[in-house]
Amino acid sequence: MKQGKLLVLLLMLLVAVALFTGCSPAEKEFYQIQKESSQLKIYESTGEIQFQMDQLPQELIDNEDPASSILPQLLKHLTFPYSVKVDTEKQLMTATVYFKLGDDLAPQEILSIFSKDHMIYIKIDHLLQFFKALGIEEDSQDFTVFEDKKYLSISEQELLNLLGNDASLAQTKSLENIWDVEKMKKQQELYQKIMAAFMNAFDQYETGIVKKQGNKFVISLTADNIVDVVKPLLVYSVENVDKLATTIKTTIQDLDDEELMMLGLDPQERDVYIQTIDDTATQIKMTGPELITQFEATQNETAQSIHEMFGDSKITVILEKSGSNKYDTQIDAFWDFQVPEQPDSAFTFSFKMNDRTAKSSTFDVPVPAAEDIMTFTDWMSKLPKEMDIEPEYGYYTLTQGLSTDSGEIDTTIINNRTIVPLRQVAEAFQEKIGWDSKKQQAFVEQNGERIYLSGTIRDGSIYVYIKEFEKLGYTITWDSDSGTITLKK
Repeated sequence: MKQGKLLVLLLMLLVAVALFTGCSPAEKEFYQIQKESSQLKIYESTGEIQFQMDQLPQELIDNEDPASSILPQLLKHLTFPYSVKVDTEKQLMTATVYFKLGDDLAPQEILSIFSKDHMIYIKIDHLLQFFKALGIEEDSQDFTVFEDKKYLSISEQELLNLLGNDASLAQTKSLENIWDVEKMKKQQELYQKIMAAFMNAFDQYETGIVKKQGNKFVISLTADNIVDVVKPLLVYSVENVDKLATTIKTTIQDLDDEELMMLGLDPQERDVYIQTIDDTATQIKMTGPELITQFEATQNETAQSIHEMFGDSKITVILEKSGSNKYDTQIDAFWDFQVPEQPDSAFTFSFKMNDRTAKSSTFDVPVPAAEDIMTFTDWMSKLPKEMDIEPEYGYYTLTQGLSTDSGEIDTTIINNRTIVPLRQVAEAFQEKIGWDSKKQQAFVEQNGERIYLSGTIRDGSIYVYIKEFEKLGYTITWDSDSGTITLKK
């Protein structure tokens, strides 16, 4: 597992190399401008992101979910203008996102978010209005629990608790970076450090896709030229595998423990990673020439398959240093996807982004008054709970907001009626249960009142008919297609 994680990381880095770390003059200048922009301590980014949907898969169009039903109309021409300020030295961040439909309507604010003292605050009023405007009533109802509160606060620990004990090292570190602007900056610097090392290893390699046009650097990649980009990378990597292996091993040895953890790697396994690199290099030297031969033999067929599936898909990235500490980025992408011989799978949309990042002056972030804030934990506790039970498989899934739990549950059919273990289900919904020895009947206490439930005792445990939960105010539904019973309160 640990070796696999390392190999996946290396594959991602090699893909990045193919796009960004060639060593032609234009590619070196492009890399240098990227590095400069990432080193700004206090900066502001302004711009807009635009989506235009031309065709959706038929399956998504036919989906009865409210969000899916309005998606085709919504994404015909949707633009998100934005403004972000970051101070990595004082650990401050503020961001505002707007949206507009078409070219005629004025932008409307939908999200205001800011961070200070390792706490994130989200202004919820415009976000709620946005959900209601989209007609996503179920999601907007989740916001009605705020009542007179104006902000949602989220701490790092609250989201770590949401991830639970199964959170990976990479997930944990990613969350830490969201809350710590300085760590986010360190991670950017780490990636620049790694890219610089790979550029030394690929000092005789050129991607051929970075072109300089005046002061602008243009990267252009299409579905039709992807094979031509990958082939020289493959050949260079195989022919220089010892050089690459040495670079990777030296990089792993030079990174400190914190930097390794930023990459989702365990510092205690450093020697294992080094051995994995040696083993992989040995394997490549043995099989690499044959792999190249096979690639060349199927090159045309592969290119044709890619064209059939991704058609006219393309992406163009333009980077320009437009002034002192000013950097402009444009991204123009078109996605043209269809599974061969499956016309209903056709999916085409365009994505455009225009961004200017520039050095900024110092700023402050005001913290909302305590009475205007609802914590993430309080919000989650107020959201309705829902339990999906699959009697055929003896399995349940419990959800509340973003929190999910699942496990086994013992269900039985008696006289065409499903019974479930009272304690397991009731306690999942934080109900207070009891047993009336005189009546020999189970009950749930709500607001000081006992509500008796009909059921039976099996193997020393109380089982009740699932319909009995309607007495407690639950909504019960049955999905015959999936064989799922849903309890919601």
